[in-house]
Amino acid sequence: MFNNIDNGENGFIPVNEQEREILLNLNKLLDLFRNEIVEEIKDERLFLISMIPFMRGYANIIGNSHKYKSLSKVMHGYEKRTVDISYIYKVLFKKKISEVKHKVSVKDILELNLNEIEILNKEKYPLLNKTLKHTLTYLFLRLKVEKVLIDKYKIDTEKEKEQALQNIINKAFIKDTDKRIFFTSRKTLLNEFNHFEGNMNIFQPAIDITETALKKEFDDINRELSLL
Repeated sequence: MFNNIDNGENGFIPVNEQEREILLNLNKLLDLFRNEIVEEIKDERLFLISMIPFMRGYANIIGNSHKYKSLSKVMHGYEKRTVDISYIYKVLFKKKISEVKHKVSVKDILELNLNEIEILNKEKYPLLNKTLKHTLTYLFLRLKVEKVLIDKYKIDTEKEKEQALQNIINKAFIKDTDKRIFFTSRKTLLNEFNHFEGNMNIFQPAIDITETALKKEFDDINRELSLL
């Protein structure tokens, strides 16, 4: 991969042999999730939570609408349902991660501490570990923005038309153009990076934004939310 950013690792960065295959071939990535990934997981719960957006897209593509709808319950800040993501992973990939049932809600995800985390063995899968950390961050930010805006501005998400992120932002900042522009300009990071229905390349969002840029966006968004 070629990288060229301020304060980062620059130049041509080699991709190791294990990740070259899964970067180029979706079937190899799916095979990894179906087989040897268990041995490389450092934190089962974080791994499964970080896989929520990809699993939802995958469930949609293979026609499992029930699991798609279940995973949607932990991808919107206004949802309160608890979902057994370990069971969903087992159903989708025919692979049991562990004997532990990992049940999570939006509230559980928003209570996570995302500092200094390692999801997978970063020596063997550095790019995939980084990718899952990014995906987890995107999900966290999306949920937090929705939850804060809905609670602060009493937005009625029972109405389907109020459920879309852009509509939530518009409703919250009807009279505040600056804040509406700020959150709308982060819509790709907050919304599109959480969807895989149109593009099942799990690596693409992480390749599109650097660690430095993501940290800045994370800090900026949290600062704006705290000011509300």
